Amino acid sequence: MQNLYVRLKQTLEDGDIEGSIEQVNQLLTLSTESLDVTADNIGKTALALYREFVVTPVHRFYHDIAFHIEGSVAQRIQALLKPNIELMEEWLRKIDAVYRERLARELREHVRRRETDNAIQTIAELLRISSSKEKEQQTMPIHIGNILGTLENAQPEVDHIVGRLRAEHKQHAIDPALVSRIDQAKTERLQTIYRSRMETREVEWNRILISTVVELKKYLPLPNAIGSPTADEIDKFEKVVRAILCTPFYDNQFQHFADATLVLVEFCPKELSLAGALSGVEQRMYLTMGPKAHMVIHRVFQAIGQNPVLCKKFLRFAKGDHHHEYQKYAIELMGAFRASKFVKFLIGALRDKRYQAAREEVLESLGQIGGPEVIDVLLAELDRVMRARVIDPPRLREASRIVTALGDVSKSKRLDEKKRNTLIKQVIGLLPADEQRLKLLASFSFFRHQTEHIHTKSLAWAVKTLTECLWLADEQPNFARGNDRQRTILGYRQQIVDTLTAIGRPGLQTFLQSVGKHHLRYGGAYLAIAEVLEKIGDERAVPIIEKLLCNSLLADDEEIGKYQKEYYWDSTEAKRKPLSQDKIVASLVYAADKIGGEQAEQLLNRLFQQVQGGHLSPPGPDTANFLMDANMRIAKRKGVSAFAPPPQQAHDKPAEAEMDPKEQATERKLIETLTKKTFFRNRKQHRIKKVAALRELAERRCVAALDPMIAQLGDKDKLVCAAAATALFEFAAPGTSKRMLENLINHFLATLEHADKDLREKIAALLTRMNRRCPTVHETLEHIFHSEPKGTLRAEVSKILRIIEKESLSSLQSAAPPPSTEPSEAEQEKPEAAKPSSPLADLEKKRRYMMERQEWIQGGKKGPPPEMPE
Repeated sequence: MQNLYVRLKQTLEDGDIEGSIEQVNQLLTLSTESLDVTADNIGKTALALYREFVVTPVHRFYHDIAFHIEGSVAQRIQALLKPNIELMEEWLRKIDAVYRERLARELREHVRRRETDNAIQTIAELLRISSSKEKEQQTMPIHIGNILGTLENAQPEVDHIVGRLRAEHKQHAIDPALVSRIDQAKTERLQTIYRSRMETREVEWNRILISTVVELKKYLPLPNAIGSPTADEIDKFEKVVRAILCTPFYDNQFQHFADATLVLVEFCPKELSLAGALSGVEQRMYLTMGPKAHMVIHRVFQAIGQNPVLCKKFLRFAKGDHHHEYQKYAIELMGAFRASKFVKFLIGALRDKRYQAAREEVLESLGQIGGPEVIDVLLAELDRVMRARVIDPPRLREASRIVTALGDVSKSKRLDEKKRNTLIKQVIGLLPADEQRLKLLASFSFFRHQTEHIHTKSLAWAVKTLTECLWLADEQPNFARGNDRQRTILGYRQQIVDTLTAIGRPGLQTFLQSVGKHHLRYGGAYLAIAEVLEKIGDERAVPIIEKLLCNSLLADDEEIGKYQKEYYWDSTEAKRKPLSQDKIVASLVYAADKIGGEQAEQLLNRLFQQVQGGHLSPPGPDTANFLMDANMRIAKRKGVSAFAPPPQQAHDKPAEAEMDPKEQATERKLIETLTKKTFFRNRKQHRIKKVAALRELAERRCVAALDPMIAQLGDKDKLVCAAAATALFEFAAPGTSKRMLENLINHFLATLEHADKDLREKIAALLTRMNRRCPTVHETLEHIFHSEPKGTLRAEVSKILRIIEKESLSSLQSAAPPPSTEPSEAEQEKPEAAKPSSPLADLEKKRRYMMERQEWIQGGKKGPPPEMPE
């Protein structure tokens, strides 16, 4: 019996339908099984051949068997084949429509390029495919005439083609009457265009193709579907894809390979360029689908691509010269099929100048197929590109495609850990050290998946590269529209964050060290760093978060230049907005809160107390909200009030004689860092050390460092200057003793005597800020003013006092209630002498006294001095 099934299969493959029906009769006669079981086995044998793209014989067998076999058995055999046969016939009609549309498009292009012979052959083909149907035979000449009539700017070429058709109608087997109808329809169409301009007629030649692609999309899971695809979902899409690919095999209509390719290539991944998006070009259908649909597409294409019959015919189509404009799409499908039979052709195409226009698609397909031979070829190509004396933009683009292809190869399951690590090491060795964006692309390609088995040195290279690239300039123009479905506002840094998160804890130490080298470069990179540290969630990250917070709070958005300002896409308002200090600080506070632990809680509590005590003001509402929520949770857990005032602690240092010698040596090194001069090449590192030294000296309350710290207020580096102001401000924290405060002010005043104008202004501003926090500053300055007989110092103190008093006066005026126009009865009855003097009146008296005294001094102290108010 088995031999009969083998002979049935052989006769069907040979196209011998009569022999196949004879084998069916023998099987039904000789089989020891029931007729239903035998009929099912016959149907399964024919169906297996149909799935192997033996289309025309099985199609004829399906229609002819009912005339030769008993009705119930034939119906049972047909029932197994019917869904696939009818689906193929349905899609054959759709592909035929796409084919006609494609020929119409090609006819227009041939006329525009003055390719008369090709245009005549296309017209003959259109007339030939309509000759089998009477209705189409009547309408096709009108359709061709409409096509030619829309080419109003190429009418001389059209007339030449129509004349050639009349003269050579016998050679192309065309009825002269059809040529006359074409000419008449062309004339009528041209007259219609002149009467009414059709601005969108170019679009009409793509309508059938688009509608066919949209129809195919219905066989896939919805974009919002999640999870792994089921067997039914895969089988549903596989049947329709096989039906589309069967259409070229039906009656040997291999010209339909081009049309099937145009439909299926829409389901291959291809990113749309920025220029294409701005010009209105629609993206691939693949990019509108969800992850579940993507898995279905990949599995179905890969399963179908293993068929040797399809590969052989498809390879012949890709090599042919008749459809060279569709070769790049065919090469894309080769990559989607992932068949090793295409490798030899693709390697040849990589070195063949005829396929230069499809070089990008060739590299992508080689990367998707993979294999040892592919790795050797791609590495050799990358080495060739990188060995060029000048690596210009075209070479960089080619190198990027090769690196992406090698990254695709590295994801293959056929590549073991050792070979994958070897490949990564070879690629890293070929990349130039100064090509940051190429190195970034390599990091994306090799380190986003399966990172647990990659060598430590390769992981360290990737982490270092990714971290440095966080500070790359954003190449996205401000007018470009962002992604409305974005997860965060990180923009191009989102991919870097995803890759660093995929690497995870094994690369954390390298990441922290790399961030430490660049942490003073305030900007949008801080957002990405906070995101990475929050997702990894390791307490080792808290110190670097503290440094970033300090730098962010010292920064000033207004001082950032126009070309250094960074923007992010706000999907809620659909526009780009400048990145603010509030966004950056809030993200760092949120990251510290998510990491948790004692060290993070201390940092958040310290920051909260500094804001509460007036030392710092939150940059915006986001920071204030995150900081408040975090400290309320910490306070609730510890059972204390989140709004308790900062503890009044003594901040005086012990006497120098009582200090540990090691502590003294440490302070001397920190002071030396502030006073040490450096060369230009070491300025960046020295800047980092200065900021760290200022912070530590402020924590230590080192009096010996006051003069060097005050000198840093005049530093040209704005970050060092701001760090010095913050450090000095710490000396006037609540709880500071009067002796320490007087010591600090005396050092300020000693500097005022010989400081330049800029430094004097900064000292005055800092003392004014300190007075808001500690009113003792005003009292100490007044005491010094009255005790100092004359000189520059007295004049400078006088200016500072005027600024403080003016600020106090304005704050009181803003807080005072509006004056009443009529006094109350109690006020009228109360004697004038009994009215107490208000603080506002006392300040006004003092202000007048200071102004009169200043005038008296400037006038040479002539006459009695003004009397000081009580």
